[in-house]
This record gives sequence, structure tokens and C-alpha cells, in this order.
Amino acid sequence: MRFCLKAVLAERTAEAHRTILGELLALRKILLNLQFTVAAGEPVTRDRMLAWIEEADADKGEKRGRGSRPSPPGELMDDSWGARRRRARWIRTRPAWALSAALVAVVSVIGLGQYRYSRWTPLQRFYFPAHVRSTILDAVGVTKPGRYALLTVMDRRGPRLAVDTDVEASSGASNDDAFTLTAAARSAGIRGPVVTTDRYDSQALHTFLLTWIYQGRRLRDLAWPPLAGGLGVLVLGLLVAIPQDAERARARRQGRRLRGPELVTPGAFTRRLRADGVGWMQAGSRGLFSRSRPAWVRVPHAVESSHFLVMGDTGTGKSALIRQLLLQVQERGRPRSSTIRRSSTHRSSSTRTAAMRF
Repeated sequence: MRFCLKAVLAERTAEAHRTILGELLALRKILLNLQFTVAAGEPVTRDRMLAWIEEADADKGEKRGRGSRPSPPGELMDDSWGARRRRARWIRTRPAWALSAALVAVVSVIGLGQYRYSRWTPLQRFYFPAHVRSTILDAVGVTKPGRYALLTVMDRRGPRLAVDTDVEASSGASNDDAFTLTAAARSAGIRGPVVTTDRYDSQALHTFLLTWIYQGRRLRDLAWPPLAGGLGVLVLGLLVAIPQDAERARARRQGRRLRGPELVTPGAFTRRLRADGVGWMQAGSRGLFSRSRPAWVRVPHAVESSHFLVMGDTGTGKSALIRQLLLQVQERGRPRSSTIRRSSTHRSSSTRTAAMRF
């Protein structure tokens, strides 16, 4: 019931807005006809006024018939201002660029880890869960034997854990037949391999895997290359993300420019206008980078013939700016001459001419 009432009210409000707009447009048309008739010097009669009113009413009815569109059932009519629909989305407070850099770093860690994992031997990939579990249990000091699924072979002395020289990858799909004996193991009379699940001492198993399977590389040694690569990607990403997030924060704090003038740096002003004409050197920064090249504010060569207004109090550097401009024109090798005629205070009948070249 409440939704239907809101829909009816919205429809009536929109219809009232259309009616008022139609009346205003009709009145505007009548006033324009009256203005043009008076300006042309023609008489304004009663019949002519009635004809204008009928024409405006007919035009208003045609526009209402074309413009009115019945709303679908259950749809509220949108009578909001056009600026509200076209306005830009406000900047969020989250550091979007830094989060993107972190996400790219995480993806890089996963990708590098997957690449290094694919370079391992088949037995290293098979023993990796047992290696992680035995390392953790050994680190926390658990002495109770745990159940592990390991690959064993049978030699002349009895069953033992398989090493890389005993087995190689097979095309089988299950864990039991994923490995097959190497030619050297078959010639030595070794049988198997078989995946067995039994209880093993975590410390002894960790020592065996670390020595014979992973060649002394602990978990941190295995994880460090992907983490180092991801850290490098994160640092490079933050070098780009931090200035961008700072600019977003500044725009959120000070507002975003939609139109009108904008305060920019001298370099940005020159780049945006692609200025290649005369310019004015800015004062260099003091401190660590005081020996860097000074920035220039230049104008395009096409607008050099325009007027320049230099304003400022006494001692603010107006003459220095004009001197920079004249020196640049002189360096181009296109001298221009200007003649200044002064009247002599001692000889009223004679004049002297002073030429100034710049």
C-alpha cells in the first residue's frame, strides 16, 4: 500500500512538472510572437492574439502527447535534476592504488611459487606435505610419532624410504602407480615402489627429508625466492601507488575540479600547453635538490604576439621578468628596433633621437 501511494504521488508530481513546463513554453511562444510583431510595426489585433493562443495550445498538446510516456507498473518516475544523474562518483577513502599493488604482489608470490614448485622433482612434490608437517612438529618439540603417507621401496636389507635415485615419475593417475623404478634401481634388485601409511618419528623424518630429498633446504629457504619476488613487486608498485593515493586524498580533501582555472606546477603548465615560446625562469628550490635545473613557465609560440600584463608592488621583480623576456628575444637573432623621440629642454627647435634595440 505504501509503495503504491509513493508511485501515485511521484506520477502526479511529474505530471504537474510537465504541465507547468508546457504552460511556460506556450507563454514564451506568445510573448515572442508579440515582440516580433511590435518590432515589425504591425498592428496587434484581437484575432491575431487569439490565433497565437490557439497555436500555442495546440503545440503544447502535441508536445505533451509525444513527451508523456506511461511508466511501467511498479516503476517510480525519475524527476531528479540532470546534474544529479551526470555527477561523478566521489572518491573513496580506501587507498585503491596501494591495495592494487598489494594484490599484484600476492599474485606474483603465488605465480613464482607455482613456477618453482613445477621445477621440483616428483618426489619433492610428493613429500612436501610430510616435510611441512614434520618441520612444524619438530619445531614445537612434539616427540609423539605421527602417521605419514610415504613412498617405500624394498632392497636387500628390507623396506626403506624411496629417494630420487630410486624412482621417477610415471603416467599413472593414482598415488600408488604415480612412480616407477629407475633403470639403475631395477638393475640393483630394488622392488616397489609402494605408498604406505605408518607412524614415524617427526624429528627423524624431518632430518631424513631435509638431508636426502631437499638437499638441506628448509621451509624458509624454499619460500624465500617467491616472497622476495613478491616483495620487490610490492616495492615497485608502492612507488607508483603512494603518489597516486596522495593525489586522491588531496582531491578528496580539497575537491575535484570540474571546470574553470586550475593551479598547476610550472612543468605541468608547460607540458599541457606544449609551450615552445618565451618563458620565465622560476626560483629554484633550496635544500637537498637546490642544484637541480630551475623550472620554466613558457607560453606557446603562437600567442607571443598577445599582450602580457605584469603587475606587482615595488621590488617584486617586474623589471626582472621584462628583462628575461627581452634577453630571450635578443638570443633568437631577430633584433627589432624601436625609436624614442625626446624633446630637448635646452633647444626647443632641435630634437635628438635615441634608438633602443632589443
